[in-house]
Amino acid sequence: MIDVNTALDLTRKGMNLVRHEKYDEALSTFNSIPYGNSLWDNAQYEKAYIYELQEQYSTALQLLEDLLNDPSCSVSKSNILTEIGNCYDDMGNYDKAAEAYSKALQVSPYNYNLHFNKGVSLLRQGNYEEALECFKQSLFLAPGHKGSHLQYGVCCLLLGYTVPGIMALNYSILLGDDSYKTLLALQHLNTLYTQGIQAYNEANDVKISNEYKEKNLFYKEIMDEIDLYCRTSKTPKAPTKVTHPVASFNYLVLSNVKARPNSLAIEDQLYATAFQQITANKQYDLLALYQFM
Repeated sequence: MIDVNTALDLTRKGMNLVRHEKYDEALSTFNSIPYGNSLWDNAQYEKAYIYELQEQYSTALQLLEDLLNDPSCSVSKSNILTEIGNCYDDMGNYDKAAEAYSKALQVSPYNYNLHFNKGVSLLRQGNYEEALECFKQSLFLAPGHKGSHLQYGVCCLLLGYTVPGIMALNYSILLGDDSYKTLLALQHLNTLYTQGIQAYNEANDVKISNEYKEKNLFYKEIMDEIDLYCRTSKTPKAPTKVTHPVASFNYLVLSNVKARPNSLAIEDQLYATAFQQITANKQYDLLALYQFM
């Protein structure tokens, strides 16, 4: 029987091997921690993570279910359920993924990443309304989470709530750091501005509810301007260093957004307020995403 310090060293070694993608060596290392050791449960959890990375989902899920059903397990239920959700999401079983994340949230309701993960699973299965609520929760708990702003924007576009979607995507870009998410946001904006709102909605089979039809009235002038330019194949003029259409349309939209009176929605409390300040300071190249073009 190895002692706790040795097991801890083995755990560190195994995790380092995972970081270097040496999965078989990592599995062998975690397997050397015997049953009965205080770190055995954690070793099984780490092995499940490795099996997930290797796309051996049934093996990973069996390990995780065994841990979940063990009343003496030292790994938190929230972590186990999160990993179960991750496995199902990777498998494309988004219903079960969202179910696992929901159970994890019962244990850890203030974990913004769980709200985000659940939202992504719901978004992938086309449940945009519920996904949007998840991203609202993740942003309430972590206002600086770039991915949540990005996915909030995507949900808004797919619900036909276009201008707040544009604001959310741009706000996610302003947060910087993650170039992959920045490129995703730019791709969504470029597609929207190339097609126009009406054509984008038709291409994505967007069904606009009465709630969002009513909310869109506040942004009608901006939305009409976007479609007018798209129909005439023209690009709005903008006082920016960048001449890309995304920059020009962003200036058209973001320099004209306003916050709705008495609204507590994120698009009013955060997005519109931020872009009004940028416009007031004449920082037009931020609206043009100059640093990313």
